[in-house]
Parts: sequence; structure tokens; C-alpha cells
Amino acid sequence: MTFAKGRVERIHGVHQDRLVKKLRRKQSSNHEHANVYLAREYLPEHNRRFARAAAQPEDFHRRAPRAAELDGIFRLESERTISDDWVVRYDNRWFQLEGQGRYYAPAQGKVLVCEGRHGSLAIEYRGRALRWQEISAPLRPAVP
Repeated sequence: MTFAKGRVERIHGVHQDRLVKKLRRKQSSNHEHANVYLAREYLPEHNRRFARAAAQPEDFHRRAPRAAELDGIFRLESERTISDDWVVRYDNRWFQLEGQGRYYAPAQGKVLVCEGRHGSLAIEYRGRALRWQEISAPLRPAVP
């Protein structure tokens, strides 16, 4: 039992999950009727009771991140070890790392395999993106 919830609601003057009961009292049976009740009655009263003027007129909100920044934030990262033939395995798939010039990832080095929100993949070594190609399976050395 949650006896404290009633006290908190009375002290702060809010309804928490009481909105459902208010909607039932208004005989709201669908989303459209509930949205009309919220817009016409509930929200104006709630805003009248709790709205406060800002302490400072300046807007300190940061700008919303761009889509590319969001892709960098909302991604799955998995650390993998580079094999001796510069192949990385991830999710039962193999990725052959290409020659990178000055910024190469050494064999047995650790890379991050980054999977984006929409399934895109990137492989990074020390914060730099590496070029790669997906291969069907790594080549096995010939046995003499």
C-alpha cells in the first residue's frame, strides 16, 4: 500500500496518477475526448497553479543536436581485437581493415565497432574512423 503518495499529493497540490480518475469522472472513453479535456480544462488549471516567471530572462538552453551528432550519441559500441591479418569480427560478420597510411591500427590492437541507430557500422581506432570491407570469411593460411 502507498499511503505516503496521498500525503505528498496533498502537500504539493498535484495529482500524480489521479488524472486517470479525473478522466473517468468526465466519462472520457477515447483519446480524442481525453485530449479535449486536457486542452480545455486540466492543463489551463495546472498551468495557472504552477507556472512561475523565469528568474532570469536569458535563455540558457543549448541548441538541439543535429542528426549526425545524435547518431554519434545513440549508437552501440563494442570493443574488438584486430587479428594478425587485420580482420575484425563483429556479430558473426568479418571486416577486413584497409591500409590507413599514417594512422594504422596495429594487429592485436583494440578497435571500437560502432553500430548506429539505423544499422550503419563504423570501426574506430583511437577516435579515428577506419576504412574496411566486409568479407565472407577470413582467409586461412595454406598448410604446408
